[in-house]
Amino acid sequence: MNTEEAREAWCLALESREYAQTKAMLQGGKGYCCLGVACLVAEQNGIAVEREKYTGANRLVGSSLHRQEAVLLWLGLQDGAGAFEGEAGVSLVTLNDSQGMTFAEIAAVIRSNPRGLFL
Repeated sequence: MNTEEAREAWCLALESREYAQTKAMLQGGKGYCCLGVACLVAEQNGIAVEREKYTGANRLVGSSLHRQEAVLLWLGLQDGAGAFEGEAGVSLVTLNDSQGMTFAEIAAVIRSNPRGLFL
């Protein structure tokens, strides 16, 4: 799967309504952030993800993709927070956590390929 196909698979997963949305971490007790969903899609496609090893929770590690480098590279994202050009400090993390966008709205942003989001 190339990066464009990986991005589309991620967007489809975000739009699927299969995942509950959470904030401030890739995976919380009640769901995932948009980047957590990216990790799940990557893992389903054979990409290694980092999970907690010592708590027994088996949760994804992190609040961004900074510790999920294989996923970051697989998607071709510019940085671990999904930052892109536009308003200062705009990233996929802020869209998910601070601006309260739905997964479907975030998928639309990803598909619009905003300047600076991807390498």
